[in-house]
Amino acid sequence: LQLLQSLRLVSRNVTWSPKTWRNMWVGGTAMFVQTGDVLDRGLEGQRMLKFLWALQDEQPDNVVLLLGNHETWMFTQEYRLEQAAVLPKDLCTYTKDFDKCIGAPQQMHQDQQKDNVCFMSPPQLGLATSSECFARAWSGFGWMGSHMLARLKSRQVKIAHMVSDTLFVHAGVTRGALELLDKPDRECIAEMNQRAFDAISHGFGPDDFVIAALQSVEGREGMSRDGPTWTRRFGNDYYGGLRRGVCEEVKEVVERLGVDRM
Repeated sequence: LQLLQSLRLVSRNVTWSPKTWRNMWVGGTAMFVQTGDVLDRGLEGQRMLKFLWALQDEQPDNVVLLLGNHETWMFTQEYRLEQAAVLPKDLCTYTKDFDKCIGAPQQMHQDQQKDNVCFMSPPQLGLATSSECFARAWSGFGWMGSHMLARLKSRQVKIAHMVSDTLFVHAGVTRGALELLDKPDRECIAEMNQRAFDAISHGFGPDDFVIAALQSVEGREGMSRDGPTWTRRFGNDYYGGLRRGVCEEVKEVVERLGVDRM
C-alpha cells in the first residue's frame, strides 16, 4: 500500500481497513501490472488479495493481476505444513475465522453456524484441521478459490498479459513452453491463460506445466523448466552469470510472440 501511494497510484486516504477502499485510484491513465507472488508466509495474504481485487474492480482498465508461483502453490496444494517455515497460522489466515482455526490447528473444529471456519459450504462436509480448512478455502467451493477462479475465467487474473509491445509474465516464457503449448506462436499467450484456468478448475490436483511446480524432462522430474510461473531459465546461475544461450532464447521467444520485450 505504501509503495502504491508513493508511486501516486493510490490515494493517501486509503489504509489497510476495507472501510477506506473507495475512490482509491489517483493514477490517471497509468497502468499497474502486478506480476505475482503477492502471497507468502504470514498473516496478510488474504487481506492483500482482497485489497488488490477491490482496486482492480474500481479501475479494471488500469490494474492487471498476474499469477506467480506462490499463487499457484495454493491451488496445487504444494503450500503445506511440511514445507520449511510454513506454520499453522500461515494456513489459518485464509480461513473464515482465524482465531478458531489457530486455536486448534491440529484438532477438529467447527462452528455451529451456516458454514464452518474454512470459508466452505455446504456445512455437511464437517469437521476439519487447519490443513484441511486451508485446502477447502482454496478449492472451487471455498471463498478464496472460487473468487480467484472467477477472476481467472474473466481474465482479470492471468498468467501473462501484453501491454503494447511488452509481455508481462512472472518467471518467463521459454522456447520449451512454446513447443509444449503446441499452438501458433501468436496464440500462445491466450492459450497459457486458458490452460491455467482449465488446470485449476478441474480437480485442484493440476499437473499442467503452465502452473505445476514440477516437470518431467527426459524421464527426470524436477523443478519446472518451462512453467511461466516457475522457470528459472532466465535467472542468473549459481556463479553469478547468465546461462548459456539465454539471450538468444529470449530474442527468439519475443520475436515468435510478436513483442519487443518480456
